[in-house]
Amino acid sequence: MKLLWTREDDMAHDFYRPAGFHFFKGGIDASGKLIAWRNHFVTFGSGDRFASSAGINATEFPSRFVPNFSLDTSVMASGVPTGALRAPEVTASRL
Repeated sequence: MKLLWTREDDMAHDFYRPAGFHFFKGGIDASGKLIAWRNHFVTFGSGDRFASSAGINATEFPSRFVPNFSLDTSVMASGVPTGALRAPEVTASRL
């Protein structure tokens, strides 16, 4: 016997990886070295809080390597349950 979920059942009983959109801008100097980086990240959550597994912070790559680094975030409301797809985020409090 083989169990085959309907599409409706499959979509109703799971967590989904939250969508995200990055808009990047960068700048280089005369020698081609990266000197500016701007990332506007849009994702889902509640209020100004990211949904589970949807976050990004200003210390992630390439922040330490670019002198003029900027990270802006926008959070949109979503009624869809979200979570890690394969690799849950590890935070310092869980180490």
